[in-house]
Amino acid sequence: MDNDLIDLKIAVGIMTAQIASLSKIVEKQSKDVEDLIALANKGKGASWILIGMGGIAGAITSKLVTFLPLVIR
Repeated sequence: MDNDLIDLKIAVGIMTAQIASLSKIVEKQSKDVEDLIALANKGKGASWILIGMGGIAGAITSKLVTFLPLVIR
């Protein structure tokens, strides 16, 4: 009976150490995910600016193509 109790205490000690190790890993991964989210949010503004500039360039080009034959004559 005492051997079973000792084995149980050893098993609980091993599991406690493993849980502590996994907790540190999860905390590190959580910080990494937060950094990735911050980087993704920074990129959103640049993409919207590029989309807007492309729209403006397309509108100007379409107007130039419309009036170009009139100017050439």
